[in-house]
Amino acid sequence: MLGTTVPQYTQLLAPLRQLPFSDGTTITHPRLYFAPLVLFVVWGCLNSLTRLSSWRHLSLLAWFGGSSVAVLLTTRADAHRLMLLTVPLTLWAALGLREAVHVLRRAGVGRAVRHAMAVALIGSHLNSDILLVWGAPARPRLPGGRFSTKSSPCRVRSCSALTWTGKI
Repeated sequence: MLGTTVPQYTQLLAPLRQLPFSDGTTITHPRLYFAPLVLFVVWGCLNSLTRLSSWRHLSLLAWFGGSSVAVLLTTRADAHRLMLLTVPLTLWAALGLREAVHVLRRAGVGRAVRHAMAVALIGSHLNSDILLVWGAPARPRLPGGRFSTKSSPCRVRSCSALTWTGKI
């Protein structure tokens, strides 16, 4: 059982770029967190590990560990079962971001630069979500599976409404 669920578990927790949910031929499972936040999640988890005497940090670790054991003892680990880990991962990301702000403040980084970095992180997250929902612009395939460098003959490139212009 663990031979099946451990690889699935690690694959779903890996900080990979989120692909669109489905391209019509395969199903892609959603990731539990935005990949650039993995550094902050790890930082927050390390923060919790150094503060085991606090019940708040201990409860996050217990939640993550207990949920992980429960998922690993099932027949398969999928994104729906791993949603139990969303709360600890989100709180660890917030703790890591808080620690990063403290480090930047102590380093003397200006407030405008810190705000610009926050806006850039939020903007990249929004861009990732938009590409996830609407999909990246499609490029036409050539024979042999290669992609063309020319623009697509379709005006609208979302999965729901492809409109052929008739030009190649």
